[in-house]
Amino acid sequence: MTLASDQALSISAPAGLDPRARSSTAWHDDDRGGQNAQIADALRQIADILTPQGADPFRIAAYLRAA
Repeated sequence: MTLASDQALSISAPAGLDPRARSSTAWHDDDRGGQNAQIADALRQIADILTPQGADPFRIAAYLRAA
């Protein structure tokens, strides 16, 4: 499926920031901190679940490193 360039941009940025500009990625940095923390928590929980199941220690370590 191919989208035209105007169809690919379906995001909205705060006033004054152009989401198409390569250097204007800071408009979503405020949201990233919360999302990153949630993802890290989920990865730690997966590692916690895998540990008592006797999963491969390298697999568990990979989840913890990713968190």
